[in-house]
Amino acid sequence: MNKYKKELSYWNEQLKILKDNERFIWDYCDESSYKKSIYKETFDKEYGDKLNDICKNNSLLIYTFLVSTLKITLSKYMGKNDIVIGIPRYASKSNVGNMNINKLLPLVSYIDYEKTYLEYMDSIKTKVLESYKNQAYLNSKILLQNNLPNNVMELTPVSICMKGLHEDKDINYICESSKNELSFLLELMEDKSIGIQIVYNSNKITEVTVKTLYESYVTALEDILNNHNKKVKDIKILSEKDVNKILYEFNDTKVDYPEDKTIHELFEVQVERTPDNIAVMFEDKKLTYRELNERSNSLATILRDKGVKADSIVGVMVERSLEMIVGIIGILKAGGAYLPIDSNYPKERIEYMLSDSGSKVLLSKNALVENIKFHGEFIDLFDEKLFKNDTTNIGKINDSNNLAYIIYTSGTTGKPKGAMIEHRSLVNRLNWMQKKYPIGEKDTILQRTTYTFDVSVWEILWWSLVGAKVCMLSPNAEKDPMKIIETIDKYEVTTMHFVPSMLDVFLYCVEENRDNINLSSLRQVFSSGEALNFKQVSKFYKEFKSGKSLVNLYGPTEATIDVSYFDC
Repeated sequence: MNKYKKELSYWNEQLKILKDNERFIWDYCDESSYKKSIYKETFDKEYGDKLNDICKNNSLLIYTFLVSTLKITLSKYMGKNDIVIGIPRYASKSNVGNMNINKLLPLVSYIDYEKTYLEYMDSIKTKVLESYKNQAYLNSKILLQNNLPNNVMELTPVSICMKGLHEDKDINYICESSKNELSFLLELMEDKSIGIQIVYNSNKITEVTVKTLYESYVTALEDILNNHNKKVKDIKILSEKDVNKILYEFNDTKVDYPEDKTIHELFEVQVERTPDNIAVMFEDKKLTYRELNERSNSLATILRDKGVKADSIVGVMVERSLEMIVGIIGILKAGGAYLPIDSNYPKERIEYMLSDSGSKVLLSKNALVENIKFHGEFIDLFDEKLFKNDTTNIGKINDSNNLAYIIYTSGTTGKPKGAMIEHRSLVNRLNWMQKKYPIGEKDTILQRTTYTFDVSVWEILWWSLVGAKVCMLSPNAEKDPMKIIETIDKYEVTTMHFVPSMLDVFLYCVEENRDNINLSSLRQVFSSGEALNFKQVSKFYKEFKSGKSLVNLYGPTEATIDVSYFDC
């Protein structure tokens, strides 16, 4: 029987938890490079005195208090209850000359937010003592037996050290290691203040993030020192200044925009400005702003005659084409709201959407509606007779409070649910995008998103308000990266969107075909619909060294496409 069975069992249990623990996610995802940076601050003597008193009265090491507070800060900062950080081994005679011992120990613990701080700190005290008691038995062999790297630094890239308690050589090893992502180095000064150095990899973490984390840590320390009996869930990591910024400054989003205008009114103004500019391109076909306006006016006249009025829902079921854009703008001009329907949907879903929305008119083409049961009126968008009517702008019968479009989402009950979006919401969203990421007459947006997803809305309409162009990607080419690349180069696309998974495919295709492609026109790429990870961002900027930007967007359909953005 192994005489160290108890000690080895302890580490096997800790390593099992550690193995399942998620890594910290920082600003960049560059696994290969390391650049050491240091951020220095001092924790006031006033709080140092309080800290000293609390620790004396509760038979605690100051280090234990600071470790507990850091784990709580990281937990709240990262939104995780299981936080693993590294603590240096405790200097003892038994360690002298033992080269097989790890200089860093993983401190594994679960944070119960219902416990008081003192209760949690007491559990950390026990954990720290257990780790030190068993430190001699954590070696490369047991790590490898658990299918883990033989260096604890790779498992605990965040650590906390204290001068005077830990050996200088161990502290130096940890802080100088290329595996170190972020280490707190604490020092109790003679005047009872606490010196804090944060040693971090600035190729992974920005100074802004480090400073924010430090401020959160100090806020938590101050809050605990003022009342160490409060529950963990009530401990603050945001200062009053930060709370005010989040609740009031960040939410001070009132801006001037043409909130009384509809999308088609703004389009008509742009037609007057740039009538001969190319508006829409599809394969070898194109329409100018004047031609697009005239064709959509002719269609709008027919729709009015069919009874379309403000808030009428008109279905559109066509593939990407010039006609798709004409149909959508024609519906808006008639006063209605467009309902995009994918012809590849099951027959039952198509019929449900038409029925549930109350659509009385469906724009499509004969081949797509043969088997669809629809009690309203069908109009073939590809019938040239539609465009022989009056081509002047028709009178306005709706306003910015009326619906612009409805997009059906999956629905929590299993039945699709229609999200209804008004003109003023859409005008606000497009106005924001134009101010934040401006495009002009020389720009071209690639319309590649299936129009039943709300991302397509800005692809379909943003350009039309500023004199730019839209290039309609050929049907079924949205998942063909080489076809997308060819389209970007041929039509000089400057602005486009990818869901992150398709961005991956696109970037690998760029990498494989670097010598045969150009992509010099591409200026800005937006990504949403899935979680965008750091590897994808890093890959983007590896393939495109400069002159191109990647923007991460997020938002539910009901909130008009997006509610948040991040410049990657």
